Amino acid sequence: MKLPLVLGLAATERLAVILAVLLLPQLGPAAGEYPVPERTYDVGIHTLQFDYTDPEGVSKTFDAAVWYPTSDEVFEYTYSNGPKSYLAEDGAVAETGGPFPLIIFNHGFNASEMQSLYLKEALAAEGYIVASVHFDDNIWSGFFDLLKLGNLQNSNGVDDYVHQVYEKYFNTYRFPIAEALLEYMVQENGREASLFAGSIDTGAIAMGGHSFGGLTTLGLIGGSNDPSRLDSRIKAALMLSAPSYPFEDNYGNVHIPIMSMKGELDVLLNRPEDNFWYLNDGVNPPYYDLVVKNADHFTFSETDSGLGWVPAAIDEDSQLQVIITYSLAFFDLYLKDDTAAATILAQTSPTLASYISETGP
Repeated sequence: MKLPLVLGLAATERLAVILAVLLLPQLGPAAGEYPVPERTYDVGIHTLQFDYTDPEGVSKTFDAAVWYPTSDEVFEYTYSNGPKSYLAEDGAVAETGGPFPLIIFNHGFNASEMQSLYLKEALAAEGYIVASVHFDDNIWSGFFDLLKLGNLQNSNGVDDYVHQVYEKYFNTYRFPIAEALLEYMVQENGREASLFAGSIDTGAIAMGGHSFGGLTTLGLIGGSNDPSRLDSRIKAALMLSAPSYPFEDNYGNVHIPIMSMKGELDVLLNRPEDNFWYLNDGVNPPYYDLVVKNADHFTFSETDSGLGWVPAAIDEDSQLQVIITYSLAFFDLYLKDDTAAATILAQTSPTLASYISETGP
């Protein structure tokens, strides 16, 4: 099944959509009580800061967080953005089942490392280490600074110019920071005094993200126009409600398994090439493209589905459950080599409006 094509906006209107819609705040609801969830692994959380120095020698400190399987007892935990869960803060990494695959998850524009909590906890509970950084998505020093229309004369029209603006934004504010977090986690794996010493399977690293986070992921797996951005350590990629622009012509450069999900009601993915099925002829298998019924752009960035508790969202929201089910099966197959996951990936779900996959040449 193919969804009706939504006509794309003019190139200049794309930025207006970002400014008008993606700057909406994300608010956490009040919460009552919820029972401790039964999980394969209990989940630990570790918040941290790491330093990054840009090519011009300017240093900045970034906040980040890591979710992981733990062997310690969990307690009620309130996230900085409001939702509650049961976590072991700075608990020991689980003693059995490791080393664990690493997933770098990149948040959407104007969000934070505390986005998509339902997915991060669900993955950690099944034996993954999930790390997220809070990007410096500063609109004033970002798009407005880069939109110097005097440079338009050096481009091949408005669309080419906006492509350049987007690419420079990702090169400056996104790609290097995501790479810095990945490198930080790899170094922590080798540092004897680290909480994560020896706990990461550095041969099983994936990346994923929502919206701009998906674009960040795409750029680092071959989508960028700069081939040096390709990180060969990334073995699989998950893109949630992510546009293709401005990397829509570069999918042929991606040679790892990819899964793309979007919502049936996502009006922000408004260009033809933002519909993944439109690009299938240019995408190398294996790939998976899912459209979730009645979901919108922000379904994928949910924290707790408005229920106050992250475990409640995982237990009770069918849209989030289908996102978790297919994401987990995808990573199980391509990071853990769990062939049983292929059975799940071969089936569709009533919660999906469409599902297209190609596993071989």
